[in-house]
Order: sequence, then C-alpha cells, then structure tokens
Amino acid sequence: MKQYGIFDKVKGIIVGYNYDLQKNGDIYPQMEDILLEYTKEYNFPIVKCNDFGHKIINSTIPIGVDIKIDSNTKTVEIIEQFLDEK
Repeated sequence: MKQYGIFDKVKGIIVGYNYDLQKNGDIYPQMEDILLEYTKEYNFPIVKCNDFGHKIINSTIPIGVDIKIDSNTKTVEIIEQFLDEK
C-alpha cells in the first residue's frame, strides 16, 4: 500500500479483529503495530476495533462506504447518507 501511494490518499485506517494473529499475540506482531511502523511519517488516525474482523460474530463495514473516524473520542461512524440509500 505504501509503495502504490495509497497511504498518501487515505485519511484514516480501521484495523479489525484477526483471530489468527490475536490468538497468538505473544508470537506474531499485531496488525496495528505493523501499520504504525509503516505509516509513521503520515498523519492520519489508525483505530483498532474488535467489533468487526475475521472468524467472529461481528458488525460489517461495507466496502467503499464513507466513514468518520474521531481519534479524540476513539469512535468510528458510518456516514448517514449511505445508510439512507436503498
């Protein structure tokens, strides 16, 4: 993502639950730690949220939806315009 310039375009990243990494957190580096290392020269929030991800009952975040990330309150919100569309 860094090599393709994607980090130059994003305004924030949300990291979800990854069962295989988190179950062995003492063995494997965590996704948020890897992202912090590779994005240290950028200025956007990275939010870790276990309410969505892999191998758990969870919420979904549709691909391409606009999201509001508030790093002060540590909240993530789907923009209402998307929710109103049918």
